[in-house]
Amino acid sequence: MLRLEANQIERRIGDRLLFRIEGTLRIYEDERVGLVGVNGAGKSTLLSVLAGLEDPDAGAAARHGTAAVVAQFDDPGRQRSGRVTAPEDPVPLEYGTMSGGERTRWRWEQALRKRAVILFADEPTSHLDGDKAAEVEEELRKYEGTVMLISHDRALLDAVCTRILELDEGVLREYPGNFSEYLRLKELRREREWFEYDQYAKEKKRLTMAAIEKAGQARSMKKKPTGKVDSEARLGKDQFNRRKSKVEKTVQSIQKRIDQLEVKEKPKNREQPVFDIRYHAQIHAKEAIRLERLERSFGSRQLFLPLSCSIAPGMRVGIVGANGSGKTTLLRAIMEAESGVRLAAGCKIGYFDQRLDVLRDDRTVLEQVAETSEYPEAAVRTALARMLMKRDDVFKPASVLSGGEKVKAVLAKLFMADHNVLLLDEPTNYLDIFAREKLAQVLKEYPGTILFCSHDRHFLSELATHLLVIENGRWTFEYGGYAEYRERKRKRDSINPAGSGKLSDDSVPPATSPNPGPDTDSISMTHAERENEIMRIEMELVGLLGRLSAPGKNDAKEELDKQYKQLTGRLKQLKGQRAAN
Repeated sequence: MLRLEANQIERRIGDRLLFRIEGTLRIYEDERVGLVGVNGAGKSTLLSVLAGLEDPDAGAAARHGTAAVVAQFDDPGRQRSGRVTAPEDPVPLEYGTMSGGERTRWRWEQALRKRAVILFADEPTSHLDGDKAAEVEEELRKYEGTVMLISHDRALLDAVCTRILELDEGVLREYPGNFSEYLRLKELRREREWFEYDQYAKEKKRLTMAAIEKAGQARSMKKKPTGKVDSEARLGKDQFNRRKSKVEKTVQSIQKRIDQLEVKEKPKNREQPVFDIRYHAQIHAKEAIRLERLERSFGSRQLFLPLSCSIAPGMRVGIVGANGSGKTTLLRAIMEAESGVRLAAGCKIGYFDQRLDVLRDDRTVLEQVAETSEYPEAAVRTALARMLMKRDDVFKPASVLSGGEKVKAVLAKLFMADHNVLLLDEPTNYLDIFAREKLAQVLKEYPGTILFCSHDRHFLSELATHLLVIENGRWTFEYGGYAEYRERKRKRDSINPAGSGKLSDDSVPPATSPNPGPDTDSISMTHAERENEIMRIEMELVGLLGRLSAPGKNDAKEELDKQYKQLTGRLKQLKGQRAAN
């Protein structure tokens, strides 16, 4: 059944054409349609027009059934349009003091409660941590109606969407399937474009060379044969004119064939590598960062329990946990080399936070990235191009940059400098889904160590080689990427559902006792807690063995031996309990 129909829609901002949708767009019952495009392409405006919140400058959109909207920057107390279901419940008094995640969740619950035939959602997982985003994903999958959504969360688009609409330079293109299928089909189209362009370029070159050769042949012909009497010369001249005319006609014929070739525009350049190891000092140690019983409290409330782990050079460690659980605190402790943090000699840290205050308003992007980099300007421009800042974008002063452009500039400034360790606090904020893809690709090539916080599940899966996960104030060090961790967690939670509690957004766990020592009875531990403790101890033992085999100047061997015996005893105890159960 047809649920949405839009004909010849056009929208302008002043004199600029934002988009023009040729023909008719139709969306049917139970479809899950993802609307994608770079920041500034007009996605939110198009969604508002289709939802009836805004009128198009040309054309018309019709919805067949009730509609509800979850807007990205919504004022829930204001009736946006009589044609769209507005919130019926009163806005809670505490809305103004809610966190970003709490506001997103509240708006989402209001929309779901209406059970509208068509649900329009603009960034429904914005500000949500991984667990809350996964809940929204499941609700969208089960939604009894048609869904059209904008999201920079690739995991969400892959899990939910049955069709993708791409808005690119004012043109809307349709692709069947989810976001990954869209990328596959788009790459096939790109490969076809390169093939057709190469064939066109080769044929044009062949014909052009043939025309040049024939034209040269015509110019080299002699007008009067030498050593001939006049009668013979006249006969020769007639033959010459006929031959020259024939050659000139051949040139004209070739030129006509060139003009008749279907012109193929050259596709965008293929991506170039960014990094050169010569510009990044290497860490010649087994550990780039060592955390030894690092803990943090605020007043009487303990933010997180002691954390001990070893991070080797080249690791890309994703830090995962609910909002307010201590992820940023951990990054700052490492940045400041606070008590409990040991950095390898030669460790050069670059830190990215969300304040973006390292840019000077009066200087261009290119100038500011180049001034802290030893790379040549061409390499700096390549790095910026890989981050989707191209051509005139690099000459913009920071004062006119959008939020997403500032993020790209600051990140490029960091990874093109001589750092060998990057600490990144939510680097994907303000970036559209395409910029997030490019950032993950670039950082995977980075010749150094990376620790990063992110709520973007696909970004975590693409980039992380290891994870530091905090839940209920306890840290665990996980081997492998985010997808593997989620599968292990799913299995643990299915065995013991009672042990799978989650922190709510922006909550801080209450103060808890330190990790139990080797003599503590742990029979009351849940299965999931015991498995996490086993993994934590095994990881700590790996670091201890490395220090015992090559102690640092500040390492006391007797103390290391003592810690090793305590941990092996504890590990034996926990594994014995596992076997008994």
